[in-house]
Amino acid sequence: MSDDISTRLQRLEDRAELWELVSRYAVAVDDEDYDTLRKLFAGDATFGGLNGSQNQGRDGVVAYLKDRADNAHDVRVHTPTSQYLDHLADNEAAGGVLCYAALFAGQESSFFSFRYDDRYVREDGRWKFASRRVHHQVVITPEPPPAS
Repeated sequence: MSDDISTRLQRLEDRAELWELVSRYAVAVDDEDYDTLRKLFAGDATFGGLNGSQNQGRDGVVAYLKDRADNAHDVRVHTPTSQYLDHLADNEAAGGVLCYAALFAGQESSFFSFRYDDRYVREDGRWKFASRRVHHQVVITPEPPPAS
């Protein structure tokens, strides 16, 4: 019985750490904190972007995220709303994250609803992203207010 309880407790701790991983990713992307982003991805991670790009390796993923920040929006606010896990084992997991983002460039703003398909791996004792693939769901781009 104690093994069952310890296994269940470990799964709850894993779920909490995976949710923290997702949350730290959102903050690091918004803050353009590339040192933190590097720590969140496994060495051989992949990232499938909205533009169809397939980015390979931790450095390739971080370079893609930096390029997006440099060329797409001045300010971004990512808000993950939920995470589900389809698979959770000792050192690997898979699932999805639902997210909203507000993106601002000059006087223009856009609001996105999207989903990440994620695979996770425990590397050096910590959960990290093994792969992320973002799926665009809905975009709302409000008209800027009229000039006064």
